[in-house]
Amino acid sequence: MIRLVLFLLAGVFVNAFAQEPDKEYQSYLAHIAAANNSLRLDEAPLAQKWLEGAPEKFRGWEWYYLKNRTEGNSQSVAIKGYVPLKTNFSPDGSMIISGSTKGDVVILNAESKTEIKRLKGHTGAVYNAKFTPDGNTVVSCSRDTTIRIWDFASGKELRRIYTSGHGLADIDIHPDGKMIVFGSWYFKQGGVRGIISLWDMEGKNLWSNEFDVKPIVSVKFSPDGSKFAAGTWNWVVPVWSTQTRDLIHKFDFNDVPVYSAIDDIAFSPDGGAIAAASKNGTPRVWSLETGKILCELRGHRKGVFSIAYSPDGKFLYTGGADAALYIWETNQGTVVNKLFGHKDKIHSISFKRDGSSFVTAGGDTSVRVWSGDAGLEFSNREYRSKYIYAFGLSKDGRYLAMSGTDTTLAVWDALSGKPVKQISALADLLNDLSFDPTGKYIAVGNWGKSIKIINQSKGETVRQLEGMNGGTSSLSFSNSGKYISSVSTEKALVLWDSESGEMIKKATLPVRPYALCFGPDDKSVLCATNDGMIRFFSVPGLDSLSSLSLNNGSNYKLRVSHDGKFIGIAGSDNIARVLDYKSGKIVKELRGHTQYVWDVAFHPNGRRIATGSADNTVRIWDAESGETIMVLSDFTNPVHGLQFSPDGKLLYANSSGSEILVYRSE
Repeated sequence: MIRLVLFLLAGVFVNAFAQEPDKEYQSYLAHIAAANNSLRLDEAPLAQKWLEGAPEKFRGWEWYYLKNRTEGNSQSVAIKGYVPLKTNFSPDGSMIISGSTKGDVVILNAESKTEIKRLKGHTGAVYNAKFTPDGNTVVSCSRDTTIRIWDFASGKELRRIYTSGHGLADIDIHPDGKMIVFGSWYFKQGGVRGIISLWDMEGKNLWSNEFDVKPIVSVKFSPDGSKFAAGTWNWVVPVWSTQTRDLIHKFDFNDVPVYSAIDDIAFSPDGGAIAAASKNGTPRVWSLETGKILCELRGHRKGVFSIAYSPDGKFLYTGGADAALYIWETNQGTVVNKLFGHKDKIHSISFKRDGSSFVTAGGDTSVRVWSGDAGLEFSNREYRSKYIYAFGLSKDGRYLAMSGTDTTLAVWDALSGKPVKQISALADLLNDLSFDPTGKYIAVGNWGKSIKIINQSKGETVRQLEGMNGGTSSLSFSNSGKYISSVSTEKALVLWDSESGEMIKKATLPVRPYALCFGPDDKSVLCATNDGMIRFFSVPGLDSLSSLSLNNGSNYKLRVSHDGKFIGIAGSDNIARVLDYKSGKIVKELRGHTQYVWDVAFHPNGRRIATGSADNTVRIWDAESGETIMVLSDFTNPVHGLQFSPDGKLLYANSSGSEILVYRSE
């Protein structure tokens, strides 16, 4: 139904635009809109089809971003002849082991992704296969109702356990390698019974139990082996004591009015919680201490079939019928990111022990191997303020700096998204920052009366600029790095010599200023005041040159284009404007946001403009036509900061510290 609606909508757009002279360009816009909407609905394969149909001559940043997003940042292993089922890493991480619909246990080299061994013998689909902790033995379960134990080195079957299961089944191995838990189902007196049992490695049955009236399709031992649990198609997660075999917890989805069969479960690494993936599309996490729901993971639009914790316990990963891989912050229960790549349902997620990578398997007959930090750029909250207003990129694109926790400045590696350092800055939250042209120094300011210049590599304050009688919302190094200018709440514009720290001039303003930027030639500085005016001042004298009335409110950001020809202006009247620097005239008004525009950024090639707004969106605009090309709606809070990388391949967006996302067009 979703595909049909998107198709019809896109068709309406194309037909409507066909009457216009530039119908091919409008067709391109329609294809981009349809592809973007498909991704928002987690329909990556459909998005790819729309992208393929987009006219080539108009393809810009947004097309390459969407293409990169749909293809997924992972290594895909094409599997022929069968569908891989539950897939796991070997204990040392050197191999990937997978069950298969064909009945084989398949082992791949984790680095080369080539097949190194197949264990043959099962006569039905192998639902799961795992290595014992020492890596010497493989245990598998199958539709043929058996558990088989294999010697990995020789590939020989060591033992065959005949269970009372009837089809769907799962296994897990105790952390000490001496015990297997098995879950399945069978018919009894005309009805279905879930069964769960424990076996030793010699094939001896240690304990068996019927549970409920639906199949048990997922079983897990807790990390310390003291508990084991099951996920059932009767919406229940029972938990037993391994030592006493007593049922100690019973969690469920009985309060949910829709079908909520559970296909996968996962214990948290610390053993304190258990999570369940459900066909109702909203996984749950329960506390094993209190028995209460810790969080519900809301976002999937279809059933969820797989769930796994990262080894450090900070993140939960879910996948399902929508073929999208969701990453959730464990403590927050909020989406950190979504990863695409699979073209059909994701039914398995498993991490390497050290967390450096994880593997997924899908109904598209592929296995995908992902970097352990894929989609986690800038997610470390220890280096992030809850509210980020200062947000800047070094000129070479190596570092991204922002408001850190408490009174700090946080510096990150812009390419990896990993934190570099936190630096003590000012006595309160930072409002703005600016890198000097070399990237060596960062100037920071807030509502205090001082500006600091910090050597970012050493983490030391090298200079403190005094002379303001108010705080600042905007500051900047000049393009040459010779000057620093700042607006002040005392209704003033201030200019310093950045090397000596000496105040050169303070210009009094009729109203309070909010934003500024240097002109491209260092001979002027532009200031936006809260009466809707843009005022031009000479440098270094700060003599008034001219002014321009834009609106009746405020303008929150001024940004110079890379070629120095234009100034981007973000307005409180929901409009972003483009000013011709030489003529001082407005050449474009970018209309589409429904609330304040907080930031505006020019792509290095000058063909695209990005804007961030209080309506929780980023818009990508065609700089020539002024039309919206794409809307990015991944945010839960106002978008305050935008930065394009110097090569234009990356767009960094900050939503009040809640989300820091990287859009990649490479």
